[in-house]
Amino acid sequence: MALWNLFDQISDAAPQLRVVLIIDEFDATPPKRSRRCCRPGEICISAAEYRALHSVILVGLQNIATLNLGRSSPFNIAHQLRLEGFSPDEVRQLLADFTVETGQGFAVGIVEEIHRLSGGHPFLVNRLAAILTEKVAPDRTRTISEADLQAAATTGNRNQL
Repeated sequence: MALWNLFDQISDAAPQLRVVLIIDEFDATPPKRSRRCCRPGEICISAAEYRALHSVILVGLQNIATLNLGRSSPFNIAHQLRLEGFSPDEVRQLLADFTVETGQGFAVGIVEEIHRLSGGHPFLVNRLAAILTEKVAPDRTRTISEADLQAAATTGNRNQL
């Protein structure tokens, strides 16, 4: 429990910090200990309770699904959650938030074209917007144009995705 106390102290002292806990040779951990660690509910509850804990990485020679932890897999999914893509309105809101924060706007039709090109897929929307605003048009004083969007979407820029 000393480790959880450390996360409490980090959260209190520097709430902006995020800790990644790496457990090496996890497959060599005694089964009694690893069973408790791999209960997804406990990890999720712990992560919510200990705000500094951002991720847990388990490192070992075996695939975690092949470890015998007393059940078929430590990551059984009892309830599947399907995340839908962004609607055009959600893409519009996301980019409007960006404009409010940075002052950099988007020309008429750009938001709709970003939605069309990405199919609303959250990762693709965000990645295309990142390429546009960080690589193609990093000058926040200028509006993102159709030419900028085409440059971001061309084959030459796909290696940035």
